[in-house]
Amino acid sequence: MYIPDYKTVFIQRAKVTAAVLIFSVFCGFAAAINIFAGAVIFGAAVTFWVVSLFVYIPFYYSDYTVKISAGYLIINRGLLLKRKTILAIREIQYCETASFMPKTGFGAASIKIYTCGSKITTCPFDVKTAAKITKELENYK
Repeated sequence: MYIPDYKTVFIQRAKVTAAVLIFSVFCGFAAAINIFAGAVIFGAAVTFWVVSLFVYIPFYYSDYTVKISAGYLIINRGLLLKRKTILAIREIQYCETASFMPKTGFGAASIKIYTCGSKITTCPFDVKTAAKITKELENYK
């Protein structure tokens, strides 16, 4: 069972923080136009930021697991909406580790799994774990 590490949670917090900061700047412009409506929207943005950063993301990624057993790849995820993806390993055509600049700086990488007609991207793992899962999937065939 593979569970994302602390770096992964930090990266996801950074993504949400960037999105919320952009939203907050927009709310600041709205506040300049209409003080009351802008204050309500800004309050909503701050509430969203606090809840997502300190509650939703840590619990979401603590419930994210990847298992390889009996010829199947099983991905469990979700906090409020539990989702379970079961994929036969024999149907996997190609898998790769993917990382872009913010993830690379923290030593994290996602795994992209390609099947006929679909692509599944996992949440970021540390680079060694992502490489280990990819190698295990390729060797399982």
